[in-house]
Amino acid sequence: MKITTKHCHICNKCVSHFDHHCLWLNTCIGAKNYWQFFSMLCCIVAMQILHIVLACIIYANDNTVGIANRLVGNFEAYAGAQDIIVTIFFLKFDMLAILGISLLAPAVAFGAVGSLLSFHIYIKLKGTTT
Repeated sequence: MKITTKHCHICNKCVSHFDHHCLWLNTCIGAKNYWQFFSMLCCIVAMQILHIVLACIIYANDNTVGIANRLVGNFEAYAGAQDIIVTIFFLKFDMLAILGISLLAPAVAFGAVGSLLSFHIYIKLKGTTT
């Protein structure tokens, strides 16, 4: 056994270059799958950045109010008894408010996963594991 091999008490396995046992993936992160884990973190952070940037572009666009008015007009024109809740939703909330709310979830996810990614970059630069 190598000195970097550790025993995981959760899954009862010995893992080479053991980093941690991930409860979300239900597996140990070690030498065999660390780069897949790291790539997953990078993709999630990139996706959240893209979501935030695109939402900010739409939010800053001057045509946003026009889009909201067209949506409301379309729902008013075709609103039947089954569509009344959707119509009320678009009448009560402006498109800018919807975009503002849609920025909250990716910002929180970016903060959480971004800090995890930053931590893993830091420990790899230091040459250690968690």
